[in-house]
Amino acid sequence: MRPGTIREAARSDNRFMIGVSGLFLAACIVVLAVHARYIYNWVAGPFDASAALLTDPGFHRFARVTGKLEHSGVVEETSKRLGHVVETSREETAEFFTADVDGRQVIVKVPRDFAGGAVEGRVVEVPERLRSLIQPAPIYPWMIDAEHSYRGDWNLPLVLAILLVLPCAWWLRGTVRRAKSVDRHPQLARLASHGDPLETAKRIEREMSELGDAAHAGPYWISPSWFVRPKPLLAISHAEDIAGIATRTRTVKNVTKHEVMLWRFGSASADTDAMPQSDVASVARRVAAAMPWAVVADVESFERRWRDDRASEEAAARTRYEAAKT
Repeated sequence: MRPGTIREAARSDNRFMIGVSGLFLAACIVVLAVHARYIYNWVAGPFDASAALLTDPGFHRFARVTGKLEHSGVVEETSKRLGHVVETSREETAEFFTADVDGRQVIVKVPRDFAGGAVEGRVVEVPERLRSLIQPAPIYPWMIDAEHSYRGDWNLPLVLAILLVLPCAWWLRGTVRRAKSVDRHPQLARLASHGDPLETAKRIEREMSELGDAAHAGPYWISPSWFVRPKPLLAISHAEDIAGIATRTRTVKNVTKHEVMLWRFGSASADTDAMPQSDVASVARRVAAAMPWAVVADVESFERRWRDDRASEEAAARTRYEAAKT
């Protein structure tokens, strides 16, 4: 391990987290911008229907009509196929009314069960076919579609963007702040219990350098005191924090996976890394040589004990570690 490896890995992590948090925030902003008109109308609407709004609504797409409605004689029908028989059934699903707004008629589309009263809905252009059915009465080029609730017409991307935009902004702020000082990286901050984090990182690098290539196995650098993974994301564990290390091969959806598992004191589950079989084998050999007390032979049994009675398993692992030290 060359000098500066750990610090460079921490900087790389910070750049990655800034990029990811910035990407999430940008995605939220794009979704909100695409739906800006809907959000504005949802919050500020409905607006009173007027000649100006129904002639050129601009940004106003949620309006209400409170005047008297008169049936236009036009209904909307849908056809449904009946089973495997080539036969269709026509069903009336909506009706069209008209209302007077400043001396001109506005078309209002309402559901079939409309019982009268004030109407509010989306402002949409009048289809040419509908216009021809209601002529020759002078009508506005825009109508009110109240068949479905305007405020109920949300979509999942918009809801997620609204819920996540502030957390993503806070996340980006935190990652930028953390990136200003490399020792704020969570993995380096944890080294404070061993002294100055940056000095401790240098000691780890010197220890690995003295061991040479023998300490390098797969993505890890392993010594009797430290278990380090510089990439893809920095992870540093001191021997006294490790309860067990295991390798396993399993099949998931017809795909064979080779994994290294590391259990840390105080953690409910293992940190698992998938890698090529050759790397898993080299990691197993290196762990057996540098940290034999941490080797877990029966993964399933250890996982079950860790899940059912972690306190006892941690105590047993602590005993093995202390015995190895002496």
